[in-house]
Amino acid sequence: MDKWMDRAASETQLYQFVTIDNEKLSYRAHTATGQLYDAFHIVKDRKGNNSFFDGADKAIEERTSLPPRKLQEKTAEELKEYEKVYPNKQ
Repeated sequence: MDKWMDRAASETQLYQFVTIDNEKLSYRAHTATGQLYDAFHIVKDRKGNNSFFDGADKAIEERTSLPPRKLQEKTAEELKEYEKVYPNKQ
């Protein structure tokens, strides 16, 4: 299992907002209850260079713990791989 994203969510419903305003692309992910879960924006300068600004520091804690029923469904090998990507989350 590769960790191809900075933040992940287990058993969490999320909805996203993507907006573009001139040279700025903004992304926000919220939980179903409206809490900010992830955010960033990318700004393109006049030379066409992009700058990335992370907003996850203003978000709630990452939710990667698996509930008991999901733990039971996984094999020992799958749990070992999960622990490599998300250590100490169980």
